[in-house]
Amino acid sequence: MIDLTAVIKNIDGKPVSNSVQGKISDWTFRDAFITALTGLREQNESGEIKFKKYQLAVKIQNTEKTVDLSIDDSKLLKELCGEIYGPVAVGQIWLILDPEGCSGSPK
Repeated sequence: MIDLTAVIKNIDGKPVSNSVQGKISDWTFRDAFITALTGLREQNESGEIKFKKYQLAVKIQNTEKTVDLSIDDSKLLKELCGEIYGPVAVGQIWLILDPEGCSGSPK
């Protein structure tokens, strides 16, 4: 289970801020996942892939707090987040999506 309301933090442990329509709030895993899924990527991306990303974004958006993700969904999110976010965010995202697959994780 992934807590979508958990806050992503800077390297110093302080919450990262997110500004949406002039409102500042803490940046959550939900925010990061939705942005990664709904942003434009490759122009050659098929409609099937876009629809799969849409379905996952809707699932995440409509989930109140925690979500179970399939291995394929986790893999997709790791790939997309890895493309657009910096190392501090990616590290936290990958650890929450695949804690067993991230060997050498900091304590």
